[in-house]
Amino acid sequence: IMVAFDLGSILSLSHSKQWLEEAMKSNTGPYHIFLVGTKRDLL
Repeated sequence: IMVAFDLGSILSLSHSKQWLEEAMKSNTGPYHIFLVGTKRDLL
């Protein structure tokens, strides 16, 4: 499972938990979890 969030938006990061929980409900494990920050080049 890969969850991406905008590094310039704290709101995007806070929503990551919800997105991860939804993905975990929709997929059977085992799985690897990746949290990816995007848009670093714009900061």
